[in-house]
Amino acid sequence: MTRSAPLSALLLLCILLAAGGCIPPAAQCPQPPASRWTYPPQMPRAGTSSVEIEFSGNYIKQMVLAKIPAPGPNDNTGVEVRQVRLEERNPGPGRTNIMAVQFAVWGLGQGGTHVFVPGREYTLRLRLTPYLVTPRIVPDEGKRRALLDCPAGKPCESGIVLGFDFYELAGGPNRSQTEVVDCKSAKYDFLDAQVLQKAFEIAAARAPMPVGMDPLVSLLEGIVGSRTFLTGIDLSTDQDLTLALTVDKGTPRPFRPTVARLRTVAGGADWGIWIDRELVTPYIRQAVSDKVAAGAAQKGLTMLQDRNDVTFGSSGIAIDVGGRVKVPLCGEVPVRIQVAATPKVCNRWLGMCVPDPAITISPVNDGQKVCVSGLTLLGDIVSALKSAVTYVATLGQGSGSAPAPKPCSAAKEIAIPSGSDILYGTAIDVDGMFYIAGRSRWMDTTLSRPTSGAATCPWN
Repeated sequence: MTRSAPLSALLLLCILLAAGGCIPPAAQCPQPPASRWTYPPQMPRAGTSSVEIEFSGNYIKQMVLAKIPAPGPNDNTGVEVRQVRLEERNPGPGRTNIMAVQFAVWGLGQGGTHVFVPGREYTLRLRLTPYLVTPRIVPDEGKRRALLDCPAGKPCESGIVLGFDFYELAGGPNRSQTEVVDCKSAKYDFLDAQVLQKAFEIAAARAPMPVGMDPLVSLLEGIVGSRTFLTGIDLSTDQDLTLALTVDKGTPRPFRPTVARLRTVAGGADWGIWIDRELVTPYIRQAVSDKVAAGAAQKGLTMLQDRNDVTFGSSGIAIDVGGRVKVPLCGEVPVRIQVAATPKVCNRWLGMCVPDPAITISPVNDGQKVCVSGLTLLGDIVSALKSAVTYVATLGQGSGSAPAPKPCSAAKEIAIPSGSDILYGTAIDVDGMFYIAGRSRWMDTTLSRPTSGAATCPWN
């Protein structure tokens, strides 16, 4: 897909002068205009991540194309965008994140056709800078709302602002697409100067991209069971755009931005959120342990747990709890309870399907076997486990006190505001990870594609 945009009348004059063999005016070094955007204080790159938010390269491309104004009926010159891509320079901690826009310059020919000026194909590179917005960094709520473009009446605590500024202009006559347009070079001419001036103006006018993080923070708080704060940020632009966030829980892992989950796990998605399973697993274990113990206590029993395994796999989140239940007159009875809960996303809602757990009772001898036969006291422990799985897997939004009346229950809407866009959830993958993917309401409209959704959900 290409997109055209107008240039100045002076550029048309330059084209005509060059075409007629006249000598154009002397080329000057233009001065970049001051940016009109306000940003929060910039933090050093974290180099680690607890959560990673990914945007597809196509999503970024469509956003760029949408911001390019179409030429008007009186425009005699313009540019046609040929390609938009994400790049990185200096991979590693000191990497520079780049959005490259390749375009060709045209003049209006006979019959209103666009006649491309020979050799005038350029690449404008914009540098992307991530900024973290939290109450600790920006204490004033009004400033946070302005930075994050928060909807009226909605919370506005945390978010990200992605800033854009001019990095370089490359290409043009007698240069490759990687050779920078240098206004001090002998190759530099009047037309280069006009294009460079326009590139400065485009970069200065490019509005920041805000992404509200309150829904994500709420999701994390549901998992860990306590207030959670964003503490660090990093960025990768290796084909897709990945924002890495650290939180004040667990131990963040080194940020490895070459992992392309958005393509390999969730083909066709506009965005994805990866949550470090090592961040969530300890809290799932603790919640399961606490609720199973509480279920036993409701019947005056004590469960001495010696197994509490949580595994993320293709069949879902497998929970394996084992130990010995102190049963009056019967002694300590070995018990093992297993369940594989399957998380699902349907019509923007995250839910969990929890089958009946498998119970294994292993009496230590024939006398204990006779003693526990017919006892139903373990039912409360099983119910507590099912409740714990539902509660934890639906991010702390379930009842937490009784098993769901249906095998599947929904408890958390996945809808993240991003300026005027809404990022909604469509899929979840827990095969060795905890990953939620989705689509953009704006992209649905822009590409005239139907909104992703199902007629019915498992919990309906």
